[in-house]
Amino acid sequence: MKSYQSYLDQKHAGLNTPDSILNAVVHRATGSEVVHKQKVILGEVNEVYAITLRNGKHIVARISRSEKPRFLAEKWAINQVKKIGVLAPEILLVTSVQHGDEKLTFSIETALLGTPLSTIQDHVQVLKFVRKAGAILAKIHSVKTRGYGGLNRFGKGKYNTWFEYMMEAKRDRDLAVEAAEHMGIEADKIDKVIRTLEDHQALFDVSPQLLHSDFSTKHILVNGDKITGIIDFENCRSGDPMWDFAWWDYFFGRDLSVDILRAGYEQVAPVIAEFGKKLFLYRLRMGLSFIQYYKKEENEAGMNHAKEQFLRDWKTM
Repeated sequence: MKSYQSYLDQKHAGLNTPDSILNAVVHRATGSEVVHKQKVILGEVNEVYAITLRNGKHIVARISRSEKPRFLAEKWAINQVKKIGVLAPEILLVTSVQHGDEKLTFSIETALLGTPLSTIQDHVQVLKFVRKAGAILAKIHSVKTRGYGGLNRFGKGKYNTWFEYMMEAKRDRDLAVEAAEHMGIEADKIDKVIRTLEDHQALFDVSPQLLHSDFSTKHILVNGDKITGIIDFENCRSGDPMWDFAWWDYFFGRDLSVDILRAGYEQVAPVIAEFGKKLFLYRLRMGLSFIQYYKKEENEAGMNHAKEQFLRDWKTM
């Protein structure tokens, strides 16, 4: 089986923006020239560079090849959380450049001090940071939004209700079944999950709040004993704050209990009602999405994780 790192290395080997284009965009954003750049191979979507400028400043250049890039939605979300004291990058420029048949969309942002929490080896120290991160997540969720689901550049989601967003799973049923069967998961299990989500519609009657929607150890920057920033709001959504807890649990719950994140969160925010039930339902919903996503990406490590998590939740059902 191909490892996750092998998947990332192979994917990023094919993402190579010409220096002439990158340098021109950076100069437009900063007024300075690139003197050093280093490719950052951490994420699954964008081509990313850590850049040192001639004026001595440090920036990050992220490059999307998506037909529907989300950097402007991310900029809106970052601007909102910075207003309430959440440390996050400043977005200097979002722009697109046509390169042959590809449209390259750039987000040029300031580099924050610190390293990803995912690189810290001291488990006790990591747990302390996770608790602190919970309080920051509560601040992010305090931002009010409009609509539900993925945000646009004005901070508005595409759906009128959170239940509509949850029911994307029903609209994508055939894609989910195709991907699931490729992984050895029967179609009737997918249908049972969708029915379970439908049966709990009343729980999805929530007010819209800003969700990071990729709140993870690689997006929490730390230095010394402080959290120095939250990065990568590209996947931001509007909806139920419990979604971010389910995301954390789906990817990190085995080693970093979601209860630690929750403890920090509830120090500064109200106790979350129906926590366990919603955690389970949102894990089911995102599980259907990740089964499709990892199959489309041909990410073997991701497919194995998605299958493992799905079957774990299936046993709970």
